[in-house]
Amino acid sequence: MKRALKIGGVALVVIVIGILATGLKVSSPSKEFAAYDAEAKAFIEETVRALGASWNKQEVLKRSSIEFAKEVTDAQMDGITKICAERLGPLDTYYGADGKVGVFYSAEYGKYLQGQYIAEANFQKGKGKISVSVLKRKGKWQLLGFLVDSEVFRTAAKGS
Repeated sequence: MKRALKIGGVALVVIVIGILATGLKVSSPSKEFAAYDAEAKAFIEETVRALGASWNKQEVLKRSSIEFAKEVTDAQMDGITKICAERLGPLDTYYGADGKVGVFYSAEYGKYLQGQYIAEANFQKGKGKISVSVLKRKGKWQLLGFLVDSEVFRTAAKGS
């Protein structure tokens, strides 16, 4: 019995050393998430730049998920883009986005990615932060939701 435990212990040590020596399986999840994060940030940058250039609602709609399109009416999108165009103006400088992406599973879609990010930018009339929810389903990144925040909105509301 003692001999069997020694052999079993040695085998376990050899397996652990083998896993540590290769290191491939241990580091792959973090590399995978880094790749997802980079993809999400690239999609967000493209979206913020396109939207901020003209505040055209079509830039949002063509990147939107089904869920976003169902929840936001044309009138709401018109209002959002009009206010942003008037009070912020066009995008001057994009500073990037910080956030996280996660892997999820659903019966309907299988594996999908979802992330929450905050992008920072300067617009013609002030600085802004854009909270962005993104989704990657069936190989395509989509906009799940966004919120534009700026001191410009608060000062305009005080002056009203």
